[in-house]
Order: sequence, then structure tokens, then C-alpha cells
Amino acid sequence: MSRSRLETSFLTVAGLLAWAGVLIQLWVSTRLFGNPLTASWRLLGYFTILTNVIVAVFFTARLLHREGPANHWARSDSFATWVTVSITFVGLGFIVLLARLYHFEGIEWLTNALLHYVTPTLGLLYWLLFVRPASLRWKDPMIWSVYVLAYGIYSMARGAVDGFYPYPFVDLPKIGWARVSINMIGLYIAFCLFGALFVAIGRWWPCDARAQSTK
Repeated sequence: MSRSRLETSFLTVAGLLAWAGVLIQLWVSTRLFGNPLTASWRLLGYFTILTNVIVAVFFTARLLHREGPANHWARSDSFATWVTVSITFVGLGFIVLLARLYHFEGIEWLTNALLHYVTPTLGLLYWLLFVRPASLRWKDPMIWSVYVLAYGIYSMARGAVDGFYPYPFVDLPKIGWARVSINMIGLYIAFCLFGALFVAIGRWWPCDARAQSTK
């Protein structure tokens, strides 16, 4: 997988900003909870944090550019698109559903901007400029969307352990199994449709055009 200087520079900056969002949020949470282990446990219950960590790792793996089967996932068009769909879903979900409910100031404003605006934007730009998803299939979004279902199971299992449910749509004790199931199916379908949009864009935007954009 060849890489231009522009892509290397982009990955460097994007990776630093993605990690900054996660690590600054960890620092803020550590001040709140008193120790980094408790803070990490709480943060890793959030879909936003998990997805931002995945993006940061993805940018880093792409930047290191090591050949071999151990790093094959980072060079996969399907994996790159799943990462992009996931982080863009995070950003749009926050803007549409949650942004009006919060007013952040100071360091919390910075972390919110990095996690919900900067990293999603960089993830989308990287995909548009440097990923050439010629191998994407229409069934791929159904596979990518398992991430949403896995998160639902994971968050409810965590809630059963410590009683904390990070989002209302997975708050099992409050809304019950039926409502949680409907919510997760709805999110799965929404994620599938969103992923299908990326497959369509990948097919519409010729690989040759993307190749030219990286030169």
C-alpha cells in the first residue's frame, strides 16, 4: 500500500488529535472519579469513547504502515469504511440528538469538540481523500452494523455488573427488554442504511478520481 506525503501528514495530525480527545477526556474523568482505572472503566462504557479509540488506533496503524498479516486489517477497505461509518455516526448522532441538551465550557468544551466534531470530520475526510473502496459489497453494512448490536449487549452486561447504563436507549431497568430490543434493532437498521450510503458513494466516486486527489 503506497502512501503520499499528504496522506502521511494527514494521518499524523489526525492521529494526534484523535488520541488527544480520548486522553484529555480520560484526564478530566480521572479528576472526577479519583483514579484512572475507575475513569477508564466508566469511559469505555460509552459508544463515543469506544469508537474514538478505534479511530485513533486505526490512524496510528495506517501511519505505521507495517506490512504483514498482523496489520492487514488496517489496510482493508471494508475495515476503513466501517471505522468511518462508525465515527461519522457518532458525530451526526450527537449533533442531531444531543448537542442542544448540553452546554460545555473550558476543557469540557475542548474534549466535546474533539470527540464529536473534529475526529468524526477527520475520519470522513480521510475516507473521502485516501481510501479507495473498490472492493466494498452491498452486504458489508449488515456486517458492520453488528458493532451496534455488540455494543448493546456489552453495555447491558456492564450495567448488570455496576448498575451504570450510559445511554437511555440501553437503560434496561428503566425501559425494559422490549424497548431496549426495539431501540437496538432501530439503531442496527439506521447503521445499515448509513453504511449503504457509504457503499454507494464508494461506487459512485471512481477509484481513479481518488488516486488523482492524493497526488
